[in-house]
Amino acid sequence: MEKKNNIGFFILGLLLVGAGILVLANKGLFVKIIVVTAGVYSLAVGFYTLFNISSWHFVKLTKTVAVIKSILSIVVGLVAVIAPVALAEISLGAIQIIVAVILCFEAVVAVQNAIMCRKIDKRLNLSSFAWEALVDAVLAFILFSNPDKALPAVVTVIGVVIIVLGVLCVVLTAAATIKSKKAA
Repeated sequence: MEKKNNIGFFILGLLLVGAGILVLANKGLFVKIIVVTAGVYSLAVGFYTLFNISSWHFVKLTKTVAVIKSILSIVVGLVAVIAPVALAEISLGAIQIIVAVILCFEAVVAVQNAIMCRKIDKRLNLSSFAWEALVDAVLAFILFSNPDKALPAVVTVIGVVIIVLGVLCVVLTAAATIKSKKAA
């Protein structure tokens, strides 16, 4: 059984290395895939919030801000899904600036939600709000800093990480195989 696992992990490692090389060789395609995937996620979050807001036990201001956030998420999601597919001439930099503005707004909303939760119950763990605000702010900063190169840089990092994971799978599988042969 262990031999089959080693072969499987070795093949997985080779596939990961190949996938990483493919990502690095086709950055433009993978930038569009990332944008569309983020758009689908944004749509899901926007619709989920919009349809579930009535069950929340927050004050009216928080619900209003959440509705605005969900509508903006839906708009950004639609732009992110439709633009790369239908409007190839639209600069992804423009889309990134729009997304960065929305991320700034979402960071502010996360902080506002944390303040409201703290007023409701001082024992609540607010780490999820803090992480959301931090991630939104960092992503917005990255997107604002260089809109035309931010996503290709992310794709490069993803490609390199995939290759490193693949190489690790191959090396660790080879080491485990050699070790098991010495033990036998």
